[in-house]
Parts: sequence; structure tokens; C-alpha cells
Amino acid sequence: MGDTAVGSVHAGSGVFWLACVLLLAVAAICGLLAGFLSWRGGANVYNAALFGFGAFGGTTGLGLAFITLVTQ
Repeated sequence: MGDTAVGSVHAGSGVFWLACVLLLAVAAICGLLAGFLSWRGGANVYNAALFGFGAFGGTTGLGLAFITLVTQ
């Protein structure tokens, strides 16, 4: 691991895993909201599900990229 500061976030720390869990919770909420709002906006159920999964995937990808950037 090398020299790490006290309280640093690395892949083996509990703070890292809590951040990942929080990220997935926020991504799930974003996906649900995107799917629901697109359905309420007139999209059929299948397109709304695709919008929701797209929002979930995009939020997860950006969040993991940010966490990786911060923990380097």
C-alpha cells in the first residue's frame, strides 16, 4: 500500500465500500426517477425501463470513475 495518510480512502478501507454502497443507492434512485418520469411523460413501459436502466448505468459509471479518481 505504501505510505498512506491517516483516514485515507483506499480499496480495502471500510469508507471506500460505504461510498460504493451509497453510490449504488443514489444510482438506483436516479434510475427509478428517470423511468417513472419518462413513463409519466408519455413513454411506454419498455422505453421507460430503458431510460431508467440507462440512468442507473450512467450514474454508476460516472460515480465509479469519480471514486477511482479520488482514491488514486
